[in-house]
Amino acid sequence: MGLAVGFACQLASGRLLGYWLPWEGTNHEAWCLVGFDTLADYEAYRARLKADPKARAHFEFAQRQRFILREWRTFCEDVQP
Repeated sequence: MGLAVGFACQLASGRLLGYWLPWEGTNHEAWCLVGFDTLADYEAYRARLKADPKARAHFEFAQRQRFILREWRTFCEDVQP
């Protein structure tokens, strides 16, 4: 799945910031953070992904295989100087 996210980021100008898994507690979650300069960039990314056949095929495969059970979006701000 990581390759698919990397592909999606390259296609749509997002910055793959990394993947995280809990080391204690829940064992059914994983996080992938993708960065954008503006909300408009994020919206354009989503539109390009929906229009791209390869990106759609990756997503549909992940859904069929149940790699993606839920998808939540959270908007964060980098607070490091």
